[in-house]
Amino acid sequence: MKTMCTRPAMQGAPVSLRLKLLDSRCPRPQEYFYDVHLDDAGLVATRDSQTCDDVDFRCDSTQWTRHLLGMPAGTANGQAAVPDRVATFFDAYRATLDSRSA
Repeated sequence: MKTMCTRPAMQGAPVSLRLKLLDSRCPRPQEYFYDVHLDDAGLVATRDSQTCDDVDFRCDSTQWTRHLLGMPAGTANGQAAVPDRVATFFDAYRATLDSRSA
């Protein structure tokens, strides 16, 4: 399953990364993969997963993207550490949004 969501552009060098999040709420933990690219044209986040639970709100592109971009920098679901480059990515994105709303 693939879903996409676009967000406003930001100035600066393009950033691309692949996130792997582990959802351990289920008896059999599920892995979810996200390909994220940010450049002057905007942000594109693509969720790529072989499984999709009907009750998993991330199956809805708006909901999972909101969850992904709204999570505290450096954590995945508040459970596992995410690489520093991911925290840097989110910090840069949030700073861009803050500067546009000021």
